[in-house]
Amino acid sequence: MTETTTHPPIPRLPELAPEPPPAGDPAGRAARTRTAIIDATRALFLERGYAGTRISDITAACGISRAGFYNYFKDKRDVFILLGSAAFRELLDVVARWDSLPTPATSADVIGWVRDYLAFMDRHGAFLHAFSWSAPEDDEFRSGARRMQMRVAFQLGLRLRARQPRPTSAPEALGLVVLAMLDRTWYGSRVTRLPVDDADMVRTAAALIRCCLTAEPAAVAVGPDRARPAAGAAPQRPADPVLDAARRLFVQRDVADVAVADVVAACGVDRAEFAARFGSTKALFLATGSASLQEVLDAIDGWDRLPRPCSTDDVAGWVDAWFDTLDRHGVFVYLFALAVRPGTEFAAHGLSSLMKVAWALGTRLRSRQAVPSVAPDALGLAVLGMVSDTWAHSRAERLPIGHADLVAVLAAALQDLLTTRE
Repeated sequence: MTETTTHPPIPRLPELAPEPPPAGDPAGRAARTRTAIIDATRALFLERGYAGTRISDITAACGISRAGFYNYFKDKRDVFILLGSAAFRELLDVVARWDSLPTPATSADVIGWVRDYLAFMDRHGAFLHAFSWSAPEDDEFRSGARRMQMRVAFQLGLRLRARQPRPTSAPEALGLVVLAMLDRTWYGSRVTRLPVDDADMVRTAAALIRCCLTAEPAAVAVGPDRARPAAGAAPQRPADPVLDAARRLFVQRDVADVAVADVVAACGVDRAEFAARFGSTKALFLATGSASLQEVLDAIDGWDRLPRPCSTDDVAGWVDAWFDTLDRHGVFVYLFALAVRPGTEFAAHGLSSLMKVAWALGTRLRSRQAVPSVAPDALGLAVLGMVSDTWAHSRAERLPIGHADLVAVLAAALQDLLTTRE
C-alpha cells in the first residue's frame, strides 16, 4: 500500500509586485506610491517591530497623508501579511530547487543549494525573523503564520526524505531541523557577525544536510519514558530566585523598559540588596544572561559523560536533556542573543559568551568524529541552530511537530556526523 502524506493547505499568497497603473495614471504614480509604502513599512518593522510601528510613522517615512496610505492598504497588518507572504513564496521556490539537483547530490550540489538559501535570507531573513518574534498577536494571524511555516518545513522534508535510503516517517521534523540550522547559520554569521568564517559555515551546513540524508532513522524514547544513564545527566545548579524572577521580567519587557522598581517588585529584593549585588538593570540583564548560558554549557558538557563511542540512543538522551534545559531558559537565551548584536552596549560580553557556547559544543563533537571534517566553531554554531532553533519553533511558536520525531531526526543526523568517514 502506497503511503500518502498530507498537510493542511495554506491560503493563496498575495502578490507583492506593484499592480498595473490604473487608467488615468500612465506614469505609474500609484504603483510607485504603493511600493514606497511597502518599502518604508518593511524598514520600520525591522527597526521598531510590528507593535512599535504606527501608521503615522509610515506616512511620515513616505511623505504621504494618512488618507494616501488608506488608498492602498486597510491597515499595517495588511502590509505585514503582504511582506510575509511574498517572503514565504520565494522560500518555497528555494526549497523546490532540490528537484533540479541530481540523485545522489554531491557535496558541491548541496553547497550550491545552501548558498542559494543564504542568499534568500540576505534578502528576506531580517523580516522573517521579525515575522516570528514581532508580529500581529491575533489568533488568525498566528494560525496562518504557523501554516506557512509548516508548509515550508513539510515541503523541504519531503524533498530530503525522497533522497534518504531509509526514509524518515516524519518529513516535517526533518525539514524543520534543516531550516533551523540554516537560519541560525545565517543569523550568527551574517547578522550577529560572530567571528566564524563564512565559507566554513557553508561547508558545515552542507555537511549536516548530507548527514540528514544518509542517517539511519532512529526510534527513541523521550521525556519520562527515557531511562537516561546517570553519567549523561547534567548536574543541577541551585536555583537563584532573583535571577529566575529577572528572567521572566526580561522576557516580558525590553531591558530598556525595566526600571529598578520593577525588579524590586518582581524579584523580592530591596533596593539596597539590588544595588549591592547588581547596581543597575543592565548589569542584572547580563548576569541573568550569563547564568542561563552557563546552564546551556552544562547541557553541552553532557557529551563528556557519554561513552566512547556513543550510540544513537545516547545522542538522543543528550538532545532530550538539552530540550529540558531550553524549556527553562530558551526564550530568555534567544532574547539575550538578540540583544548582543554589533553596535549594542551588550555586544562585547554577549558575543564572547555565544562564541564560548559554540566553541564548547563544536570541539566536543569534532573530537568524537571518526574523521574530523569541519571547523569546530562553525560546527558548534550550526548544531546550536539545529537544536535550539528547532526548540524555539516547536515549543515557543508551537508548530505541531512531535517532540519524539524531532529528537529522532536530530540524534540520527548527529550520530551520522560522528561516524561518517568521508
